[in-house]
Formats: sequence, structure tokens, C-alpha cells
Amino acid sequence: MTGHPSKEALRAFAAGDGDDSEFQYIEAHLQDCPQCVDALERLAGAATVRAQIEAMAGQESLKDPQPDGTWQTAPDSNCPASNSAQLVRRDSTGADAASAGATTCRSTANGIPRQLDRYQLERVLGEGGMGVVFRARQSHPVQRYVALKVLKPGVDHDSAIRRFELERQTLASLDHPRIAKLLDAGTAEGFHFFAMEMIEGQSLCDYSDDKGLSIERRLALFGEICETIQFAHHRGIIHRDLKPSNILVAAVDGQAQLKVIDFGIAKLVDQTAQSTMMTEFGQVLGTWQYMSPEQLSLDPSAIDTRSDVYSLGAILYELLTDVPPLDLSGHARSEVDAIYNTIRHQEPNRASRRLSEASDLPKLAKLRNESVKRLVGRVAGELDWIAAKALEKDPALRYQSAGELGEDIFRHLRGDRLSIPAPSKYLAVRKFARRHRGALTAGLLVMASLIVGAALFFWQFEKTLALNDTLARRTYIAEIRSAQDYFRQGNFDKALALVEAQIPPAGAADFRGWEWYHLRSRCKPQERIGSFTYGVHQIQDIEYSPDGSKLAIAQSSSLCAAVLDVVTQQIIAELNCNHRGVSVAFTPDGKRLAVACNNGELYVWDYAQNEVIYLCQPSTRMLRCVAISPDGLQLVAGGDEGLYWWDMQDLEKGYSQTPSKKFIIDCDFSPDGNLLITGDRTRETKDGQLVAELALYDAASRERMGTTIAVRPGNHATEVRSVEFYRGNEHVLAGLSNGLIAVWQLGDRDPDSGAYEFPTLKPVKSVATGGVFSVKQSADGAFFANGATNNRIQLWRCIDVNDFENDPEERWHLKDLRAHSATVRAVDFCPRTGTLATADTDALIRFWKPTFNKATLDTSPSSPVCMAVDTNGNFLALGDNAGNVSCWRMGDELVGLLQHSVGTSRVIDIEFLPSSDKDQLRLAVIDRSGTLSIIQSSKLQSTLSSAATDIDAGVAGRVELQHFDGPFQRCVLDPKGSCLWVGGCDGKVSRLDLNNGQMEAVYQPCNDPIYVMELFPKSRALLTVSERRQVTIRKYDGHVSTPLRPEFPVREVAISPDERYLAICGESRTILVYDRLNAKQFKLMGHSARVLNLKFSRDGTRLATSGQDQTVRLWETETWQEVFAGDAPGEWVVDLEFSMDDSQLTCSCSNGRVVTWRSPKLRTAGER
Repeated sequence: MTGHPSKEALRAFAAGDGDDSEFQYIEAHLQDCPQCVDALERLAGAATVRAQIEAMAGQESLKDPQPDGTWQTAPDSNCPASNSAQLVRRDSTGADAASAGATTCRSTANGIPRQLDRYQLERVLGEGGMGVVFRARQSHPVQRYVALKVLKPGVDHDSAIRRFELERQTLASLDHPRIAKLLDAGTAEGFHFFAMEMIEGQSLCDYSDDKGLSIERRLALFGEICETIQFAHHRGIIHRDLKPSNILVAAVDGQAQLKVIDFGIAKLVDQTAQSTMMTEFGQVLGTWQYMSPEQLSLDPSAIDTRSDVYSLGAILYELLTDVPPLDLSGHARSEVDAIYNTIRHQEPNRASRRLSEASDLPKLAKLRNESVKRLVGRVAGELDWIAAKALEKDPALRYQSAGELGEDIFRHLRGDRLSIPAPSKYLAVRKFARRHRGALTAGLLVMASLIVGAALFFWQFEKTLALNDTLARRTYIAEIRSAQDYFRQGNFDKALALVEAQIPPAGAADFRGWEWYHLRSRCKPQERIGSFTYGVHQIQDIEYSPDGSKLAIAQSSSLCAAVLDVVTQQIIAELNCNHRGVSVAFTPDGKRLAVACNNGELYVWDYAQNEVIYLCQPSTRMLRCVAISPDGLQLVAGGDEGLYWWDMQDLEKGYSQTPSKKFIIDCDFSPDGNLLITGDRTRETKDGQLVAELALYDAASRERMGTTIAVRPGNHATEVRSVEFYRGNEHVLAGLSNGLIAVWQLGDRDPDSGAYEFPTLKPVKSVATGGVFSVKQSADGAFFANGATNNRIQLWRCIDVNDFENDPEERWHLKDLRAHSATVRAVDFCPRTGTLATADTDALIRFWKPTFNKATLDTSPSSPVCMAVDTNGNFLALGDNAGNVSCWRMGDELVGLLQHSVGTSRVIDIEFLPSSDKDQLRLAVIDRSGTLSIIQSSKLQSTLSSAATDIDAGVAGRVELQHFDGPFQRCVLDPKGSCLWVGGCDGKVSRLDLNNGQMEAVYQPCNDPIYVMELFPKSRALLTVSERRQVTIRKYDGHVSTPLRPEFPVREVAISPDERYLAICGESRTILVYDRLNAKQFKLMGHSARVLNLKFSRDGTRLATSGQDQTVRLWETETWQEVFAGDAPGEWVVDLEFSMDDSQLTCSCSNGRVVTWRSPKLRTAGER
């Protein structure tokens, strides 16, 4: 058996029921468990007045049962007789001695005769160290039952007799209806005794539970107890052993009547040391759970009426919660020090909290006629405060009398305001600290250790995070640079894989910047709208059906041809001829497909019915191309032995051949169907030169009409791989194996031979290093595209042939599409939607919806040397070497708005000024002559595009000029927009008021020309750099600092958006970065020639630099590692600007070109 005995077991123990093993267990358990002793007292109270076993230091364990069936307790010098207990059990015969009328008091058991004077002793009610209490019958003068207390034989020494007499005197002096009365006293046969009224009742808590008293009725009883104890205090008596079992309650005429009993260890308030009988030096008397801290003191004078107030508080606590305020069940009898420490220092939990944490709360609520929810709320608040006040460890903080405690109970019942305030938080903290002094000290030490440990941990953790962050950044930079290398090599799939591998997972740091979005847009352009892989073999040719719904595919496999539904992306028919397909052509109605194979066979195939209508093998070697005339009447195929012609209306008639010594690679009918152009493979001329030819045939006579050498000797063109009629019937577009794309014009026809001449027009030099394969025009004749061996698709503008001589070849080129990882073998435009299809040798077909926005502006012959972007990112201003200023609207295409000349000298600085009119532009311009000009224009119109070479002055409306003679060198706009700061050649800084046009000198940071001027908007300061490298920062309040002196002449300075970093470039290929926060500087080295300009991105995460090495480089501003290097499409990059959203980087080059590199921050679904 483990744990506490149940109430049923204790009841059986008190009544003498149960077997011996259970008795022995409970007997042993009671020696070490004060809680069960107190419970036993309550249970036995109705039958035996009260039953109590005190657990005191030095007390001996209970003796074995006597042969006669009685239990005898060892004498306890610390407990009076009234605190002893007579325990009754059944004897070995099963007879219930208690219920039979008593355990017969025999003189052999305790030496007390059964008849004392007029009292017949019936049974023992209780036994202690000094006395025994009997239930006795008084014979005269009245017959009644009394409680007779007899001093034990053997303890009749003087001190015991004095103590016994003092208890008798105490009871005699307390004439109160709620205190047990003294009826008689005397001495008989040498035994001292006194008789008290016999009380048949239950202990306070048992009565309250058995009757199911509500909280209000319990409090009313408790108030009466306080009044009773206050009466005793007025009589000078301190009870010192108040507890529920010493307060008996019985129902009389339906009303609860209570009696306070057992003044056995009471003390007189004014008792002197000489007359002390109850508390001698070194003795501790009372019951642990209800004992005040001062009762543990060895000083008797420390105990006063407030000790009883504490015990009353403990009784109140138990009435509310069913448990004493201090739990001593975990301490054995011998653990006196632990018990003392608990009583002195442990603060009890609030009564409401103890209730809320009780496992049997529903039962407690039922015993108090309350709901579970209401019970805790009923006790919380005032009752918590009253109990806590009564249980204060310091007597000075308690109620000073039992009357005060009782009065507050009655105030609470009436709903009046209490005499005590609500407990303060300071007091609660102080009590908590006192209650848990040791634990709190240990906790503080542990907390201090934890704080120090946590600080060290987080320091190390932050250090590790920083290290991991640095490593992750360096890994990102290395991967991005590798992706750039793959991109330059044309391996776009590998580059894209590396780029997309840098997308961080959720919660991880994101290191991506301008370079990531730029590379992703280049590797995975937004124009790409789909892809399809057909088999695993090379795709040789593709062609859209006339209605654009189908795409024919020729492939180097036994499935020589297939037809793809471009909407559903499903193959709807396949032609299996066991030979490789090389070329395909739809009939004009789109119902049939001509297929040429590498074994010389030609198929005409009804793909809808999957039926071969015609099959012929005109050549024993190889066919290379096939074409059908626009009217659908003629079919022509070219190959190793010439051209083969068929009449589509009578295929069974067979073919006619136009022999040729050349291997014909490609052919195309003119739009009117009258001519056929062919391109062939290299032949050797009589003088030993290798040349490739274009040949022109008359479609009606099927005769050759003219020949020209496609490329002059020395250019090493071995094949004309693709031919198309260009914008009509008079020009031919050809793609050559040496990477050239050229346009040829049909000349006059020779009247004798009938041959045409082919005057050469200006060829376009393709960037393809391995040669051009396929060239196709869009249906509207506005664009053409080509595929090449470097995995690129190039898009070109179809220039009017009359403009060839006046238009540089750069005007032709629109953009490159890069997404293939193998040679692009075939291209074709959809005649209905303009969708571009491209196919490579890895069996991959991609579909594009190309946008032809111009990203490059050519301002030749004047070269821009400086530029500026307005604060909204809508306009771009350029200044050139000839003193011209132009303004462009930014977007997908640069649109010209304004061009004006401010003189003939080079423009050295330009700045946008604020304007109240959205249709008005204001610019501040400084030229080499030192003149500051303010340009103001109105009626902005988007009338010119970047394709135009010149912009006429005045196109933007009326232009007004203001001139200020300097000489001036640099200018910068104040953040508020009210003034313009201007730096002069004399080292002075002036301020131009933009409202009234007044110029005034403000200060002079140097005596030589100011080369650089920048603004700190947040710090409200100006930075100037002089010709002699003097860097000065002057705040608006006049404070001046000179943080550094560069080693080289400074030409440009960039300030990071947070104003922490200064980036400086000049007559050096090194970039100097100054950290203003830490007053440190370091160098960036990557350019191979002088750095000309630099700018921070708007978000401050990247620094862009440009130089004479014709590159633009980007640096990551956390680690200052290079993350991007791009080749400029010109010579030197003299200036650069980020757009306001960092999606564009615009560069002006020394060859007159302005290039915009885009970095669109477009994200796919599900991407962070």
C-alpha cells in the first residue's frame, strides 16, 4: 500500500475495524504524516470528542497494542493530556470495544481507578503525556455525562500540577456560551481531576462539509469563532492551539452551535516568567499546520494574541479550500528543521489559486453549493486578501486582533468596504521574495549564469551567422559569375540552372540583386512562351502552315516528318519512311505536306488522312530542300544533282530536271511565283578560288536566268545556307556559312543571255561565330530572324533598301534571343500571329512572342558625355561634346522629346530641376566654357523615337534659356528643390535661388577648380572635390570636415543611399571606397583601364562602375566582391545611371551609343 490512507481507511482505523496488516500500515504512516493525523482528528471527533496525534520532535512511536485490546501512547512531555488520543479497534474476537460501551479503564492499564469521587469512568476519550480524558457518568448531585480529565500517575510533579491547575483556572475564567464550561474540579485518592461539559459534535471542517455549508454560512460561523477568541483575549487568555478539531459544531434545533475546546496549552497574556506554566524555555507547543512562526521561537515573550490570529487565518484558509495553508505532508516527524523552515519562510498560495489547481475542485464546489466557475471567483479578491492578511509571517502586518479579523469577515458578508487595502504589487513581490528566498537566490544566480551564457551563446551564434552569411554570399557570387561564363559560351540552359539555383528557400537570406534579374531575363526571356521536344534526333527544318495552326517538322530519324498542332502542343501525324527528313513545305491550302529525305526520296503526304499521295526518288543521292510555288502549281526540290520540278496537278506525270554541278542547299519562290532563287555549296573556280553562288530561275520555263558569286574570294563562305526573297520580288536575303547575312538586288536582265545581274547591297555582319543556318522574314515584312551555330536567335529590322547606304548596320539589329543549348537549325514566323518558332539539333522547339522595343539609342555623330535621370525616373537627359542637350522619355523604348544647343562647348554637367507643370521640362546645364544655362521647355510631345538620328530643335515647344556666367564646373539640386548648388572653377560654392533667379556665393572650400560636387540629402551636407584632390564635406550649419585625400585625381564620386559609403574614381583603374561609419577606406580592383564613372543602385546593394576597358562591372556592397561584368556595345562607357526602380541601367558610350540594360524583377508563380 502506498500514498495516504483513504478517509474510509482512517474511519475504520478510528472505529477499530480492519485487519492487522492495515492497522500496522496506518500506525506506521501516522508517525510521519501530520496531515493524516489531522484528518484522523476530524474523522474521530464525533465519536470521541476529538482524535489527534501530535508529531513532535523526540516523540516515541505508538506502542504495540495491549493484550486487552487497548492502545497505549507513550507519554510526551511536550503535549498535555488533552492532546493525547485513545484509539479504539476491534479485538481478536471481533467485538467492537468502543461501541460496547468503552474500553474498560483498568488500573492495570494506567493506574487510575474506575471510580473517582462521584464520577464513574466509562471509556477513554483521549490520552496525552500528562493526563487522560474519560467519558464519565456523574452520579450526584445530577446525573449527566461529563468529560473528566485526570492527571496521570507518575507525572504529579510540581510543574505538571501547576500546569494542570492553570488549565482549570483558565476554563473557570472563560464563561462564554461558545467555550466548553468547567463543571467541577477536585482531588480523589491522590488523583487531580476536573470535569467539563460533554460536547457531542463534529469538528468545524467536517461539520461544514457534511452539511454542505455555502461560503457565506462558513464565513458566518468563522465570524462567531473570531468573536469567541476575542472574548478569551479580553480575559487575558491566548489559546495557542486553535485548529478545526478544537472547534466542535453541533446542530441544535436546526441551528449550528459551536464550542471552542482544549485550552490545554493556553497562555495568560500578562503571565510573568515566574508564573509560566505552559511555555517553558526551550519548549514548542502547538499543531504544525496552524502554528504561527513566532510560536517556533524559544522566547516565550514573542507569543501574543496575534499568534491566535494566524491560527484563525489558517482555519479560514482550510474552510475555503479544504486544505491547510502549508503542506507539511512531505516532511517526516524527524525533519524538524525542514518543518520550521517551511512555517517561517514559505508563503502559502492564494486560496483562489489553491482551489483552481485542486484536482477535486468539482467535489469541493459541490460541498459548498457552488458551481466550479463561481467558486474560484467567489474566493478570489477580498477573501484572498483577508486570509493573506491573517497569515502574514510578520505579526505587525497581520490583523492586530481576532475582533478585527471577524469584523472584516462580517463587512465582506454585508458588502461593505474592508478595513484593509488591496495588497500592493510591491508587497506581493516582497512576500514572494521572502517566501522563496533560497530558491530566488539560487534562481538569480542561475539566471545570471543563463544571461551570461546566453550572451556568449548569442555572440557566438551571431558570429556564426555572420560567417555563414559571408560564405553564402561568396557562394552566390561565385555561382553568378559561373553563370555569366556559361552565358557568354552560349550554354543558356546551364547558365539558367545556376541562376535559378540562387532562389532562396523561405526564411533564408536573399542575396539576389540587379545582376541576377538581368541574367535571368537574358537566359529566360519573357518573350519565350513555350517549348516542345520531339524525339531525340536533330531537327533539320520547320515550317508553319498557311493558317498558322500547324507546324511541320523534318527530323533526322526514321520518323522523317511530323505535324504539330501548335495550340494543343500535340503531334497529330507522323511519317515513317525509314530515312531522315531534311526539308518540308506546305501546300497553299495547308492540307498536304512535301517532304524531302536524305536518300533522294520525295513524299507528298496527306497528313490529315496519314496517306502518302505521291512518292518519288528523283535522285540516288540526297535532296536538301523543297519548295511549293505560292499558287500551289509547282513543286521544286534541290539536291546533289540539281533541281527537280513537278506539276502539282499531275504528280504522276513525273518530274523534270534542271541539272547543276552544285549541291543546292536552299531555294525559295518569289512572292509572285515567277522566280526561284537557290543557294548552293562551294565550288572551285578556274583560278582555284572556292566560291558559293546564288542562282535565279524562271519558274515558267524552269531555266536558269542569272548567277552571282555570293561572297568575294577570301571571305571563306563555303555555303549559302538560306535564301529568301526580301520585301518583294527584286531583292534576295541570304544567310552564309561565314556568319554574314546579305541583301542582294536583282539587276537588269541581259537582253542576249536573259541573265540577271546581282548588284551587292550593304551586308549585315552577324555576330554568329559559326555561321548562319536559317533566315526567315515575318509575314508583314517588318522583321527577319536567323538561327546560328552559336545557339542564338537574332532579330533584325527589315530596312528599306533605299536607306541601306545611310543607315549603319547597327540599326538593323534589334536583339538576341538566347535559350537554346545547341545549334539553331531552323526558324519560321507564324503568318497569322507573328509567333516565332525555333528548332535546334537537340530536338527542342521553342516558341517566342518577340517584342521589338529598342534598347539602344544612337546619337552619332555627337557623342554623349554626361547624362541624368529625373527624380521620378521618367526622363533621361543627355549632353554631348558639341554642346547639345537632348531629353528622352524612358520606358521600353526611348522616345525623343527635346534637343537644344546651349553653345559649342562640351557639356560637362546636367541636372533636372523641379517644375510645377507636368508638361514642362527644366534642366540645368554647364558646358566647358563655364556657363550655367537653365533650359525650360513646354508642350512635351512623344513625337520622335530612338530610331531617329536627329531631333529638331523646338519640337518640344517654346524653349527659354537663362545664362549665368561663371566660370562654373559642377551643379547639384538641393533636396527641397528650391535652390541649385553650383561649384566654380575658382573653388567657390554658390547657391542659385530657383524662385527668383538670384545667385550668391556661400563658401569657398578650396582655391582650385571644383571637379566633383555631390549632396548628402539626409545629412544636409555638400561634398566637393577639388582639382588637387581635396575632399571637403560641409554641412548646412557650417561644420566642415576633410575625411580623406585620394592618391589620384578624382573625376567622379558616388554616395550610397544610406550615406555610409563614398565611392571614388579618377585617373586610375582602382576604385576607392571610404566607409564613413568606421572611418576606413579600401580599394576595388577589377577594371583593366581607367575607371570613368560609377553609381550606386537606388537600393544601395550594388555599385556599378564603367571604364576605358569597355566594360561595366557591378560590386556587391556587403562583401564588395564583383558580381557582374558586361561588355559595353561601344567604346568607353563615359556615364551610367540606374532607373528609379533599379530595373534599368543606362550607359552612354564614347562612340555615341546609349545602351539600356534591363533587369526586370518579374517573378514566376510561387517564386519568392
